[in-house]
Amino acid sequence: MAVVLIAVAAGCASAPAQPAEPLEIMIDSEGPLVIYWTNRAFTGDFHITWSLDSDPEYPPRSQDYAVTRTAEQDMDYELVGFEGPGFYHVRVAAEVDGEVVYSDSLQLYLAGGTP
Repeated sequence: MAVVLIAVAAGCASAPAQPAEPLEIMIDSEGPLVIYWTNRAFTGDFHITWSLDSDPEYPPRSQDYAVTRTAEQDMDYELVGFEGPGFYHVRVAAEVDGEVVYSDSLQLYLAGGTP
């Protein structure tokens, strides 16, 4: 005769889910090549924004330019100066829960051209 023991824990509930760590976007450059990375996994889109004005925004203002990259694409992008050669401010943005998260800003000298 086999005896089967079943243990039941009283009041045992699963732990509440921990909120995701806030997304942080880091940015660096090698000449006109902007390289970015995050502190955690992120499957949304990234928006590389640049402008002659400080702190370019996403969605871009009239004086800003932005290009969208998916999380599956390489996390780098070569920039050109859409307003001609000069010093441009660059940030990377991502939308998280309806809010836009930005990297720090870089200032790069870019040759003129068409993005």
